[in-house]
Amino acid sequence: RRDVLTWYRRCLRAARTWPGPEEERAYIRSETLSGFRQHRDLSDANQIRQQLTDLENRYDIAWHYMIPYPRRHHIVRPSEHKPVPVIPGR
Repeated sequence: RRDVLTWYRRCLRAARTWPGPEEERAYIRSETLSGFRQHRDLSDANQIRQQLTDLENRYDIAWHYMIPYPRRHHIVRPSEHKPVPVIPGR
């Protein structure tokens, strides 16, 4: 419970102190409130720990790259992947 409240406060603080435009600060606040509300009924310690780990990763990536939006994970389909030709002598 203590860790959850710590992360809640940390995310709301990030929404206030984010150096980007107001739209990004509003987005962070909105995501924080909706994310914590969505998971407020979790009682399993493992699920809570997993959610906190995901939150910590997203938080660190946001501050590292200064992009508050979730990272997009693209899947390369085998049909789209073309091998890079090898140029002799290089």
